[in-house]
Amino acid sequence: KDRFLGIIAHDLKNPISVVWGLSDVLLNKNIDIEEEEKQSLLVSINQSIKHTFKLLENLLSWARAQDKTIPFDPNVHNAHSIIEKELDVLYEQANYKSTKITNAIPSDLEIHADLAMIQTIIRNLITNAIKYTFTNGQIEIKGQKIFLDNKEYTEIAICDNGVGMSKDKAK
Repeated sequence: KDRFLGIIAHDLKNPISVVWGLSDVLLNKNIDIEEEEKQSLLVSINQSIKHTFKLLENLLSWARAQDKTIPFDPNVHNAHSIIEKELDVLYEQANYKSTKITNAIPSDLEIHADLAMIQTIIRNLITNAIKYTFTNGQIEIKGQKIFLDNKEYTEIAICDNGVGMSKDKAK
């Protein structure tokens, strides 16, 4: 629990510090900022707040899952659309590191999953990919149908050129 809270605190610290810094710039009367640059700063603040909100939603979902009060409602969804909606919030974070994200999931690929759960999983994986990918890095999100034991599944892969994990850590 302590380790989890430490991770959440760390994940919240970055977007909050971005909002803090950008709002300081906007509030500083000694700095003359063009209207276009002000708008750009406000967009960055907005994206950072959205990202922070999503992280807080994840925390609440985790808490509900621990209490076994989270509903499980699997349905068929468009995988490409799910990724796009999550990327809308995460592109700013990637741009901050000059990291390029490509959604290579076929536009007609379907996934049978609980929407809230798959969104949380995808958001966390992409956020980690951004965090651990080097500046000017690349992240590609792929998807395909696979068959295991005569059952069809949808496989989503988030590939990056980040630092990676040791084999022990991956286990």
